[in-house]
Amino acid sequence: MGEEAPSLTLLIKSVSKHLSTPYKTGVYISIPDLVAVARSVDIPVVIRDTREWMVEELLKIAVDYGKLVDVVDKLKELIEDKRSQLEELLKLYPLAKPLYTDLIENTRSTLEKLEELKRVYVKYYSQTHS
Repeated sequence: MGEEAPSLTLLIKSVSKHLSTPYKTGVYISIPDLVAVARSVDIPVVIRDTREWMVEELLKIAVDYGKLVDVVDKLKELIEDKRSQLEELLKLYPLAKPLYTDLIENTRSTLEKLEELKRVYVKYYSQTHS
């Protein structure tokens, strides 16, 4: 066990900043979306400040409750759902494809970031919070 655990706090801050930037995420994650994610995994949520703060707080609370994997999975589900809605729109309006190609691609990198957060948490932190 020679490798050092990456900072979960820094990773959560990075993911939070990413998720609160619609262009980087590929979709817009609203405050009601965040509330729904929290409620779906039965953890408290605080509605305050900015979406970035709320995402970060949601992820921190999820760690405290041992439900980060569940929250990440729900966020991935939400993003995939919103991405599929974009893809459906593109079927109806194919000329809009140049406007949405980057966004759809960005959802893929967002899902990878979330998966990385989950991987780090499970590998280094989930045993200490069980």
